[in-house]
Amino acid sequence: MKNINNIREKNIQKISTAKIYKVMGCKFNLKNLDYVFFIGVIHYIIELVPTLKNKHKCLKKDGNFIMWVYRYDVNEYYYFMYRLLSFFTKKMNVKFLEIIKNTLNILLILYIYVSRINQYLLTHSYLENMFSKFTFERRKFIIFDQLNPYYSKYYKKNEYLKLLKNVGFKIQRYNNYCWILKGSK
Repeated sequence: MKNINNIREKNIQKISTAKIYKVMGCKFNLKNLDYVFFIGVIHYIIELVPTLKNKHKCLKKDGNFIMWVYRYDVNEYYYFMYRLLSFFTKKMNVKFLEIIKNTLNILLILYIYVSRINQYLLTHSYLENMFSKFTFERRKFIIFDQLNPYYSKYYKKNEYLKLLKNVGFKIQRYNNYCWILKGSK
């Protein structure tokens, strides 16, 4: 299976001025950036406020910070299942997780099919409009990310708003499953 970091780097190489920096967010020290992106990562950052403040410092005067995050308040059932399952999977080795993520992926294909028939099932809209559009391989990466994190925290709306107010960013609603947080200097 391809390494997700290699896929990201290959995609970013298509943008001639884009660069990837592999460094802790709170220690990132470049200045005068046009954009800083966080895509689906903040729930894995233990000390988020120093990281966000540092990102704000890295931007040039009219630079933009864009962060995509999951919403807790519309994913409560999913979050419950995630916490229950990850309690066990955090302790498993990678080979066993490989079996679990493939099994879950197949079960999700079946659930997506059933949810197309019964649109009242939990998470029908998200599965139909977002998750089902990913390839089988991409879904395996998403599932694996959820099964074995060292740390994760899914924020509620009021927590996002408080966090962003402290750092100076604005929030915009994106869709029913996530938030896009956008800030500028």
